[in-house]
Amino acid sequence: MKRVGHNTARTKQMNRSLVLQTLFRHSLISRQEIAELTKLTPATITNITRELMNDNLITEAGSLSASGTGRRRIGMELNADAYWVLGVHISLRRVEIGSINLKGEVEDPETHELSSLTSEEFLHVLQERMERYISNRPGRIFRAIGAGIFGFVSFRTGVVNWIRSGWSDIPLAAWLEERFGLPAYVDNNVRAMALGEKMFGDSKDLSDFMSVFIGTGIGSGLVINDTIFRSGYTETGEFGFGHMTYIPDGIPCWCGNRGCLERYASESSILETLGLSQMDELFLKYREEDPKTVEQLHEAGRMIGKVLVSFLNMLHVKRIVVGGRLASKELPLLKEIRDVVRERSVTARHSQIEITASTLGRGIGMIGAAALAMHGEFFGDPN
Repeated sequence: MKRVGHNTARTKQMNRSLVLQTLFRHSLISRQEIAELTKLTPATITNITRELMNDNLITEAGSLSASGTGRRRIGMELNADAYWVLGVHISLRRVEIGSINLKGEVEDPETHELSSLTSEEFLHVLQERMERYISNRPGRIFRAIGAGIFGFVSFRTGVVNWIRSGWSDIPLAAWLEERFGLPAYVDNNVRAMALGEKMFGDSKDLSDFMSVFIGTGIGSGLVINDTIFRSGYTETGEFGFGHMTYIPDGIPCWCGNRGCLERYASESSILETLGLSQMDELFLKYREEDPKTVEQLHEAGRMIGKVLVSFLNMLHVKRIVVGGRLASKELPLLKEIRDVVRERSVTARHSQIEITASTLGRGIGMIGAAALAMHGEFFGDPN
């Protein structure tokens, strides 16, 4: 997401995208401020904003106070509900479907539990749930579909390999486009969450940060130089964190390794250790100050913090955004992570590293999925 444009006819589309990117970053901003941030001429900004208003993507939203004795400026903002994306988040145990608008707001979310399915059975269930969701909202026009899914995913091809369930070579993006007649974008769910943080979260203005999601497993996504990091076989970075070895020769992990971090500090591993079945039970036990629950959450935070230290000593980022219910301010996990990083990380001692909970809430998976589609439709390949 670059900020500097060029006033040439050849780069008209790039400049339009640049203006839209600026509007995504700022909830309300004047044409003059857009020109100052993008280095585009006022005339270019006037033409582009006129086109965007004609396309119903942005709207004028009253006047902004001017500094000194200058004229009051007209504020511009995204026309949130004029553009809807179907966001689909697919994890090991459930499918979440929601309508996401231009401001990253989730409307009408639905959650459907998953049993053990073959890939063919899963696609049948997914199609049925999505068709029902769309048909129940006849007045809402969806422009694209974004899907974030657990597993190894090639964003460029839209092909999924869900290794844990034995799935392989599922052309999910092409399948979605064929079934629903809409542009479809598919990526690993946690990597999509990182893009969601970049487009809609509190890290919009950061060029480098790490997004960590703690759920059934632990995944991570990296934004470096304003772009999602991809590398290697899976174009990835998302599996590395949760599958870094915490205890050599420890508990066997589904990935084939032993002692992976997520086998000790994820939602599922903590619930298993405590003999609980749901996160609501864990919150209740913590509120009741159950000693075993309290200690397990503190220990999980310390574990994650220790692995983060190794990461930060190799690659410095300014912020780590943690998503998932375990990052709740009600629980001690985030504080433990901060304390360990502050104590042990060389880079943290020399340059402040912010560790914060995601502001995207429990809809982060759907928001990340929708961010894939919006970024693809408005700005092209996230890289």
